[in-house]
Amino acid sequence: MKQLMTVIPLRSISAGLCVATLMLASCRPARVVPSSATAKRSAEKSRTAVVTESSKSKPEIARRSASSEKTGYPATEYYGNSWDTEYLRLSSSQAPVGTVRLTINGAFVVPVCGRINSEFGPRNGAMHTGIDIKVEPDAPVYCAFDGMVRMAKNYGDYGNIVTVRHENGLETVYAHLNSIAVNVNQRLKAGDRVGGGGRTGRASGVHLHFETRFKGEPFNPRLLIDFENCRLQSTTLALNEYSYRKYGKNLQTGVPVKKETSTSAILPVLHVVQKGDTLYSLARRYETTVEQLRKLNRLTEQSTIQTGQQLRVK
Repeated sequence: MKQLMTVIPLRSISAGLCVATLMLASCRPARVVPSSATAKRSAEKSRTAVVTESSKSKPEIARRSASSEKTGYPATEYYGNSWDTEYLRLSSSQAPVGTVRLTINGAFVVPVCGRINSEFGPRNGAMHTGIDIKVEPDAPVYCAFDGMVRMAKNYGDYGNIVTVRHENGLETVYAHLNSIAVNVNQRLKAGDRVGGGGRTGRASGVHLHFETRFKGEPFNPRLLIDFENCRLQSTTLALNEYSYRKYGKNLQTGVPVKKETSTSAILPVLHVVQKGDTLYSLARRYETTVEQLRKLNRLTEQSTIQTGQQLRVK
């Protein structure tokens, strides 16, 4: 097959090469040679940046480290980096030596406001490590304080369990749940639903088994919560070795432990509105008045409450 050849004048080739050369040159990044004044300013700026970074005070660096730790697991000052998602009792569990005072900050929501079926303490020859509260099947169970979920699983006699660690070192435990509504490592706010009431695990009836723990050891939840009035006992909690015994008494000597009081203001108690709730029914439940509920929540006579709404009741 004959190949077709196009004859291009030499002058055109030369011109084309010149154009291509110019285009290639224009595509290359231009090298900028800084003037002596510009170079001097750049060097001065670099020296200033180095001096500024190296001259940060140690407290400032410590604050920055603490801030970064705040985004991790709660209460690292008590637990370090220990974060066991499998077992309730920690390998380093121990009752406090001396008295430990913890501050209760932020909002508080009663997990379940109902009749107490069984108290903390010895029961049938064994230690009952929490309080059993009557609850309706699948009724919402709420997180008491802000915190992070450490456990959310089926756990032997506890059935479906959720354990939440809070920023002050306390842990709250919600057991025998019919369903679990949270995941491990999930951040929760007070009033968030952790699950529904049930009788999973070893339970004789539908109820919430509720525990309060510090450094892995359970203590009487009544030291923290007034269940009859659905509110906190105080904004400070004093724990010692006797806090883990029924009636705050040393079981070896029988000597009562002096109850520590606090003059701190009581934190507000919140209620998450459920279907069928009215201001009148809530006033009766929390032993207050409709007028007081309206005042606390800035409601008018024409205001209506909605399911899922948080109301301050005390």
